[in-house]
Amino acid sequence: MENNKLVEYLNQQKQQISYLYENIVRIETPSADKPALEKLAAHLDTYLNAMGLKVQKHCFETAGPTLVAESQATELAPILLCSHMDTVHPVGAFGEDVFVRDAVNPDIVRGPGVYDTKGGIVIAIFVLKALQALGYNKRQLKLVLVSDEEVAHTLSNGASAVIIEQEACGACCCFNCDSGRLHDQIVLERNGGGILKVKVYGKAAHAGNAPWDGANAILAAAEKISAIAKLSDYDDAYFGTGVIKGGTKSNIVPDYCEFVNDIRFKTNEAYDSALNNIRKIVEDNPNPLIHAELEAVGLFRALEKVAKTDALMERFANAAEELGYKRPTGIFVGGCSDAAFVSHVGVPTLCGTGIIGDHNHTLEEYAYESSILEQAAKIVLTIINLPDDF
Repeated sequence: MENNKLVEYLNQQKQQISYLYENIVRIETPSADKPALEKLAAHLDTYLNAMGLKVQKHCFETAGPTLVAESQATELAPILLCSHMDTVHPVGAFGEDVFVRDAVNPDIVRGPGVYDTKGGIVIAIFVLKALQALGYNKRQLKLVLVSDEEVAHTLSNGASAVIIEQEACGACCCFNCDSGRLHDQIVLERNGGGILKVKVYGKAAHAGNAPWDGANAILAAAEKISAIAKLSDYDDAYFGTGVIKGGTKSNIVPDYCEFVNDIRFKTNEAYDSALNNIRKIVEDNPNPLIHAELEAVGLFRALEKVAKTDALMERFANAAEELGYKRPTGIFVGGCSDAAFVSHVGVPTLCGTGIIGDHNHTLEEYAYESSILEQAAKIVLTIINLPDDF
């Protein structure tokens, strides 16, 4: 009976769902466009307030805001929903019309963030609305929306990631409404990723008259790049230097060079070990005229299973079957997401519970609008069926 009420309610909301979805996609929100993100946050703030939720807006100097919305607290541990408001493409990349329905199949929508992850925001909001409509008040419900997920929280200097962890502490579970998978898959584990910048300082000298008086920062950097590359182990952690710059002129021994490494790791323990090994390479400078510094610019932790991750997945899969959908399976993927900050504080997390689609981070990005109802229904029923001792 509860299932019928849930499906009936969501079906009645199709027009509102479509309206909200199109509106927030049309507000293009690249990570570095703070005014655009503030505009979207103001729109969502108003929407969430109208639902009777308490909303906090965390503002930052160089990043868009982070929104935290919550219902009234109860004695039981709360449930967390997460998504992000920022997208990757600059304004105008998709042309004049940024919300386009496929001519053959109007359920397919194309545009910036339709998949990653404006659709996920709509799912999270209508999970909350559906639970309200069904009279659910057993647990407090929290929603966290950040503005710099796509740039590893670097614009807020990691502050938005800290907010996620703070809001997750004490929660019984989390549904991260990031991009959903095409083949009935839910992400249970993810690689972590980080951005490491190495600055190498040497001593300038005339390359023709007195090269021996100098210390070549580019050469020292190249040796460190080679040494770091040899640390790569695709079973645990691997590295890739994506940016290098240094020197001023060809006839001057360069006194400065910097390079940026992308690091990927399967466990947070592997990251700690890799970071220690890289730090040793950076600090190993036989030439006393060479000095180097390591700076961790951005970090996504690895999404790891915790004690009740498999139990939460089982309940989600049961809910899907109960609603008549195919039973989803849990997978490991290489990309990073904010779900990792939740699992880091011991909270079981299902990631990829957002809208179904493909080709995020490309101009071919698309999503199936009807999957908003499907994904929302699965999350709602999972929440309703959670026992008090979960």
